[in-house]
Amino acid sequence: MHAKVFLPDKKAVSNCLDKFETLMIWQRTGLRNEPIVLSADDSSIREKIKALQYPCWIRAREGAGGLLSCRASNENIVEHWIRFHWDQGVKTDFIAEDYLPGRDYCFMSIWDQGTLITSMIRERLSWVGHRLIGTGGTSKLNHVVHSSIVNGKSIEAIRAVSRSPHGVFCVDLKEDSDKVPRPTEINCRFTTNVHYLTLASIKLAHPEWNFAWLASRLALGEEIPECSKTNALPADLWFTKNTDMGFTMVRGNHWKVAEPP
Repeated sequence: MHAKVFLPDKKAVSNCLDKFETLMIWQRTGLRNEPIVLSADDSSIREKIKALQYPCWIRAREGAGGLLSCRASNENIVEHWIRFHWDQGVKTDFIAEDYLPGRDYCFMSIWDQGTLITSMIRERLSWVGHRLIGTGGTSKLNHVVHSSIVNGKSIEAIRAVSRSPHGVFCVDLKEDSDKVPRPTEINCRFTTNVHYLTLASIKLAHPEWNFAWLASRLALGEEIPECSKTNALPADLWFTKNTDMGFTMVRGNHWKVAEPP
């Protein structure tokens, strides 16, 4: 390609696109338990479903946004969920993994030849749509948080899939029943919520918070302002979006209804 790019190595991208491969890498490093592949042409699939520990999490082997995912409390739900999609012509393997009931985070980061340039964490608090049956989609309300354990687990997860991380890495994590954050997937690109950071950067006059701008300058070999390696944005920012409403940012407690005098 005769253009300047800012991309991870091919192996890292391949690892992250295949959710099973990513989970297996993390299983070998102690970040996750071993996942199970559920394939339509597997003659032992019924035995595998019966042997699962419930509740468990079912999702498509590839695809972002928790594609075709579902919390399954028993083997009947797993059986009906995967076979419904196969009967509809959806040709995909499914992954069965541990169900993680705790808080939901996204660690967004920029790397340059193995060096972490900057990063931030947001917690997902609600989702666009009802998400009553099945899941997948995009978050609605988000809150910037600072957490040394989420930072550490995210960096460990990234370094497990790439020896020398380069480009953009966004790690999704959820807490297990012991409140330990566990990585669930990595996207080697910005998520749609990168717009929040641009909004905060413009409104609060901090160019180093504009991750998309930083990545473009690094791609072109241009200088960037000094950045915090972790917790780049303050932990009092709230972001929200919804269908047909755009993006909104609120700082501190200004989103609350004023109390009567």
